[in-house]
Amino acid sequence: MIKLIMTLYAEILTPAVAGSVIWTSCEILYSIKSNEPSIIFPSIITILFLSSYIVVDHLLIKSDKYYTTNPLGVIFEGIHLFFVALIALSIKENMENTKVILTAYLCIIMIGNLLGVWEVKNNNRFWNFSLVFADIIGITLLLYGCNIGIREHWNIPAGLVTSLAVWLIWAKPRTMHEMIHGMLSK
Repeated sequence: MIKLIMTLYAEILTPAVAGSVIWTSCEILYSIKSNEPSIIFPSIITILFLSSYIVVDHLLIKSDKYYTTNPLGVIFEGIHLFFVALIALSIKENMENTKVILTAYLCIIMIGNLLGVWEVKNNNRFWNFSLVFADIIGITLLLYGCNIGIREHWNIPAGLVTSLAVWLIWAKPRTMHEMIHGMLSK
């Protein structure tokens, strides 16, 4: 049953969420003239990095090095995909809602990382805690970025970009080449 659900995530839900993110990107770009520039540029940066993240996540799910047999992992992956789509939709509507939803998302992902629900080949506690650290940095920038000099609305892309950068650099889930090779070799 878990294998079936993970296949559903990999083959249907993740591409659907990616489509939602891309659609929102197009809507944001289309509405540039009607929105004020102070909101539109942070929105574009946030959606760009959210798009990049969902591509990397999809490649991880499709690669042979990422798979969960943990029932909690399957539940958290579903929640994760739901929140990515919700974040994309909220970016278009209201950046304050995006801040709240992105903070909730990073908190949920942090709990999942603390519990070790995502099983990765050669997974260890350092890997899990480095992901938790990435989430904490993102949450801190989202909530307190304006207090440390980040301009209004720019704390949202700053929180997301920093969290993703720490995840990609420090936790080193895979190189892009490994992910693509793993996906194509299936």
